[in-house]
Amino acid sequence: MNLEEKLNNRTQPVYTKEQVVSKLKQRLLLNEISTESAEILFTRAVSARDGGFVFNFDQRLKNKIYLVMTEDQQHSIIRNIQCQTLCILSQDSFNRVWIVNENYIGTYCLYSRHPKFHVEMVDSGHDMELEEPEKLSGLISDFLD
Repeated sequence: MNLEEKLNNRTQPVYTKEQVVSKLKQRLLLNEISTESAEILFTRAVSARDGGFVFNFDQRLKNKIYLVMTEDQQHSIIRNIQCQTLCILSQDSFNRVWIVNENYIGTYCLYSRHPKFHVEMVDSGHDMELEEPEKLSGLISDFLD
């Protein structure tokens, strides 16, 4: 089905809880999310309707967008950073996404050299805030102090 046909379809599919959790796990980065984390996302991603659940975001638009700004736009943002900024990346996501995309790695290098932009790499999966929040809390506290 093409995008126009998807957008013309006005009915939202109703899913069971198990179907929602399965879809969330499928859509996330290479299915690397625990069932527990998918359950947390479930509470945020759906609303109850007609004896099941519908997604709160438009499921008709399932196109993955990895880079929403041009490299020049990203560089402009970096050059104009005026306050201390913390960026926390998971090593897992960095290895699987960032280093395989030349646009990302160039931007990462620019960010990492900016005096007010602090990059912290955490040995964790993509959804570290759900899976291992304790790894983030110290970094954030130290940054804010």
